[in-house]
Amino acid sequence: MRVKLTIYCCLIGLAVNAQNSKVSLSTFFTPSYAYRYTNTVDNSGEKQKTYRDSIDKHMFGFQAGQLVHFQVNKYLSINSGICFSDMGHLQRHRYLIKSALGDTLANKKLDLFYHRTYLDIPLTFEIKLRQDRLSYFTTTGIEANFLLNKYELALLDDEPQAIKVVNNAAINKINLSVRIGFGASYLLTPTTSFYMAATAKTQLKPIITDELKEYNYLAGITLGIRYRLK
Repeated sequence: MRVKLTIYCCLIGLAVNAQNSKVSLSTFFTPSYAYRYTNTVDNSGEKQKTYRDSIDKHMFGFQAGQLVHFQVNKYLSINSGICFSDMGHLQRHRYLIKSALGDTLANKKLDLFYHRTYLDIPLTFEIKLRQDRLSYFTTTGIEANFLLNKYELALLDDEPQAIKVVNNAAINKINLSVRIGFGASYLLTPTTSFYMAATAKTQLKPIITDELKEYNYLAGITLGIRYRLK
């Protein structure tokens, strides 16, 4: 009889705990605008910075992943998980390319599309500014970025023949980012909510360390579904 009573009490405890679960899971997708910006440590790299900025065109990238949210109290939660991000850029060059005979020059356009892909592990703090069916929140934190690949796609005079180049030798394999966000969450059911937030992140370490320091950052809109575990 005591064994049955103990099991019954444990089951009641588990049921109460499930109703007050502090753990949630969310899946999100962030279409974003990918930027690259440059900085120089001295005047020697100023010309190169001006040239790089003149040929660089920003492109759309994205970030997507899965997060775990641990509710510390009514207004604060700690979030972490695993994400994938793609930093996309477009560069436009105009080169004088020698003909096969070597005695004339032809002006041809070279478009270079490049994407740096990262595996991201964020650690953020979420503060709810209003607790209701429609809630507002802000997030801030850091993110570790592990380089997966750098892909380059070159098009010469818009010809369909393209060359894919993978070159990771000169890029920092690990980076750190600071990320911030502000958004709203709407409760669809007692355990499920939809959220949307304006987010931005910037990498703290340069992509390539030399006299010309280049950094990545993303600005976009995060769309996600959050489910509180029962």
